[in-house]
Amino acid sequence: MLSRGFLGDSVEYLLHTPIGEIKGMAPAAGAVAREGQEVPFSLPAEAALLLPA
Repeated sequence: MLSRGFLGDSVEYLLHTPIGEIKGMAPAAGAVAREGQEVPFSLPAEAALLLPA
């Protein structure tokens, strides 16, 4: 994980992956991962959007 930011009841993550950087959001409750840690995640490819840089 490159960075995280808390937004009310949610936390936004910026992940470095083999396919590039990915932003994700999750409930803030239980957000214990810190910057620099490896975190598991699943990417539902059928719902993913490719945004221009």
